[in-house]
Amino acid sequence: MSRFVNMTAVDVVTLSNGDQVKVRQALSAEESAMLNKNLVHMEYQVDNDDKGQRTGEMIFKGGEWYLQKIAICRAYLVDWDFKDDGGEPVSYDPALVSQLTEETVNEIAEGIDSLQNARREQFAKKEKKPSDK
Repeated sequence: MSRFVNMTAVDVVTLSNGDQVKVRQALSAEESAMLNKNLVHMEYQVDNDDKGQRTGEMIFKGGEWYLQKIAICRAYLVDWDFKDDGGEPVSYDPALVSQLTEETVNEIAEGIDSLQNARREQFAKKEKKPSDK
């Protein structure tokens, strides 16, 4: 098994109206890190109060989740079969992701999430075999 991401391996997500999008099966470590850096998350912050006592509190950090969904779509999408209002095909262009409807972005992001969860479950089920010596 290669330790490098296969940049051409794709899956197909079929949307509720039958449209299909092709999405990458995996992102590189750097691409994942760039997506995850702005995820909303909680961190425990420790400070010293005016009496020198350590205090702590949970704080929220990160970016806007909806912008993250758009970024996920841009990172994973490689093609689509969308048509314009006149029924003409619209060639895939990452710049057009920002013009998709909110419902479409949600549906694509949920499809990508489902594929990734299934891939993680499949990987977890694989048995580790002892190495041949």
